[in-house]
Amino acid sequence: MSYNRLIIGCGYLGSRAARAWQEQGLSVAVTTRSEERAEEFANQGLQPIVCNVLDPSSLQGLPDADVALHAVGLDRQVGDSMRAVYVEGLRNVLTELEQRIGRMVYISSTSVYGQTDGSVVDEESVCEPTRETACPDEGTSAGRADCGESGGVAESDSC
Repeated sequence: MSYNRLIIGCGYLGSRAARAWQEQGLSVAVTTRSEERAEEFANQGLQPIVCNVLDPSSLQGLPDADVALHAVGLDRQVGDSMRAVYVEGLRNVLTELEQRIGRMVYISSTSVYGQTDGSVVDEESVCEPTRETACPDEGTSAGRADCGESGGVAESDSC
């Protein structure tokens, strides 16, 4: 079956997007790693899919969709690395859905800008991460190029 929307990672932000799209009358499928959460989503009229972005075989059941929203967060209790979840997990999802979605929307909460003073942050803002966790590629040359030579906290005016 095909859906109007597919949400990969239906946590804090994903569940709000699901509710908004559902209120617009769109068909919405959502993913979770938990059978209990899947039951909650089903009770809300959503189509739940239990999978894990780090297990490519579990992604084979993902449906076609007009739009897929990737809103996977890092669950520190599980112990997976940021790189695994944000980079390899996204790669697994894209590989599985490559020819089956119209548009992919990626949401990241890695805090690469770092401004905490209430100022407006946009594409022109200086990238000044304040935590090592601000860059999912930390420790790689690509991560250092994107987020400063430290691999997490920017040391220059650009990211």
